[in-house]
Amino acid sequence: MTHYERHWAKYRSIKNQLWFSLALGIILFLWPVLTTAATGTVTLYPHSGLDFLKYFAFLWTAASIYRLRFFDCPRCGKSFFVQSEWLDGTMQGKIGGSIYQGRRCVHCRLPIFGSDPEE
Repeated sequence: MTHYERHWAKYRSIKNQLWFSLALGIILFLWPVLTTAATGTVTLYPHSGLDFLKYFAFLWTAASIYRLRFFDCPRCGKSFFVQSEWLDGTMQGKIGGSIYQGRRCVHCRLPIFGSDPEE
């Protein structure tokens, strides 16, 4: 497995974690509604074990979004989706599109899932 393939496998893994954590959070959030509708009884559990899982799913989703936003480009090593000029002193940031629309590195223009032609 080449350097580029390892980077893109890591990207796919993070993206899959994001989708899984979102689905888990939605299911856990809707679980009391679904069980109430199915049984016809209203029961509220203010401190159930589901609350911990809901918070965990929320934090997992937030961490996955952060990791995707600042995913390193395998070619240039800079952030693939975000171009920041904070280090230049201008205190402005440019975003190269959302996580799913930025199809090229904002720094070196490497296509997503692309490899270096020299390899």
